[in-house]
Amino acid sequence: MCNFVITFYEKLATQCNEQREDRKVNQRINVKLFSNYRFGPHSIEVGHELIKYTDVLLGDLQDTTKRSSQFAEKLVEARNCLERAGQIFDLHYGAWHPTHQEIMQKLAKTNFLIEP
Repeated sequence: MCNFVITFYEKLATQCNEQREDRKVNQRINVKLFSNYRFGPHSIEVGHELIKYTDVLLGDLQDTTKRSSQFAEKLVEARNCLERAGQIFDLHYGAWHPTHQEIMQKLAKTNFLIEP
């Protein structure tokens, strides 16, 4: 059942993404994090899903003004997901892995969005 739900929402998210409906993708992609339950919280599959989810959040941030309360919520969620994905990739592949380094670069780039 869970595998069917993940597949269904993955297809739906892909269609929404093709239609540039990022908000629907953002809502639907949360369901993809069910892989956490299927594969375990520290699985590489979860790491990949977190990266996809973070890419959608960061893309959605471009359309959100800094003064919006949604901006802060999305930024915090994106940073939390990046940190978790970084931990997962570090656990499986080490800090030298290109994907881990990419995650750390994305995390560093979000630092300038945080107001002191």
